[in-house]
Amino acid sequence: FLNQETQVRLEYNEQLMNQDFAPLRNKLKNDIGLSSREIDCLMENLISKVVKKHQNISQKEIQQHPYLYVVSGILREYTNIDGSEKIKCFYRKGSFVSGGIGKLGHTTQSFYLDALEASELACFNLKSLDTTIVFAVEKAMISYLLKQELKTLEFQYKINLMPRPIHRLQYFEKVMPELEKKVSK
Repeated sequence: FLNQETQVRLEYNEQLMNQDFAPLRNKLKNDIGLSSREIDCLMENLISKVVKKHQNISQKEIQQHPYLYVVSGILREYTNIDGSEKIKCFYRKGSFVSGGIGKLGHTTQSFYLDALEASELACFNLKSLDTTIVFAVEKAMISYLLKQELKTLEFQYKINLMPRPIHRLQYFEKVMPELEKKVSK
């Protein structure tokens, strides 16, 4: 016999499993290189979170669930340097949030995440998994996120080399057209 809390959790997990997480499964398999067993274990421990427009995602939440996947919506990652915001990256549907991952997978500096529109995130409860699975997942995820971080730095470098702000804006709108309506000029 199950207690009421366990029944609610099982019903919640069934609702999550009824959603179409095929893009997430494909990303875990094809881009990150996890095995079917590892993916199944992660999907059984999937947590879904809905974030309202302009809602911040706290550092504590990110540390508890470090591998956030954007199911829908757009997130913005930024730092606050000397009182001014510096946008680091935007994460759209189908992206994993790197969360400031830097050298050797350690967080490089304080960063903030907020939603530019209502968004749904998926994360994994790694605490309930076998340590061998957790090790394999973390190894693969850190490798993947570091590669993504490198792509982000290349993108920033390319934009910073452009001589005029208008050229940067035009290039940015070309690369990410869905952001044009969500970010004020």
